[in-house]
Amino acid sequence: MLEALADLATRSDRQVLWLPFHRGQDTGLLQRLKAEGLVPEALAARSRECQVTSPSTPLLGPAQWRLVLEALADLATRSDRQVLWLPFHRGQDTGLLERLKAEGLVPEALAARSRECQVTSPEQAMEVFAGAGLVLAMRLHGLILAAQASAPCCALSYDPKVAAAALAIGCPCLDLEGPLPAAPALVAPWQAQLDRPLAPELIDAQRQAAQVHAAVLQRLLRFQGERT
Repeated sequence: MLEALADLATRSDRQVLWLPFHRGQDTGLLQRLKAEGLVPEALAARSRECQVTSPSTPLLGPAQWRLVLEALADLATRSDRQVLWLPFHRGQDTGLLERLKAEGLVPEALAARSRECQVTSPEQAMEVFAGAGLVLAMRLHGLILAAQASAPCCALSYDPKVAAAALAIGCPCLDLEGPLPAAPALVAPWQAQLDRPLAPELIDAQRQAAQVHAAVLQRLLRFQGERT
């Protein structure tokens, strides 16, 4: 495939940009292929990696993170709960708690109650969710598996797919792409859902679709586990 790409780039006299969409998996692919001797010289000379932030998955800015985390700290303190940070995409999500701490965005009350929790299969994730009083899900697979585990859920949506899944299962959803409300308004739906699982009939209607997502996630987690 790379020889064909080299031929096309040479004949058309074009540069080749390598754009990673999943930073944990794709970043550095060009260099890894070069190290393995798989990139023809003609292609290597025309290639470079290009980093972008996808407009479909914008990162929260410091002010937004601070607002969300203050609301979460308030909920955790008033309900006297521990907070587990469960990364679904290891390359992007793992270490998020520590990065936010390093930036001074995690309130002390939340930091004292927080720890990262690693899982390697959908079944393990569902075990964690089954014991949760509330799951705040930013990932589609996380939301679906939490619902399948009959866990109380709220969604934090940066992706239309997350918002659509939340609507389908009757789950409160906060749109992270729009202006965020003040902390009390953020906490209100989370407090209302605490310890209150979603309606079983809505979950049953999504069960078949969830099996497909679980299979995809299983393959993703297995692949990531092989690379670590």
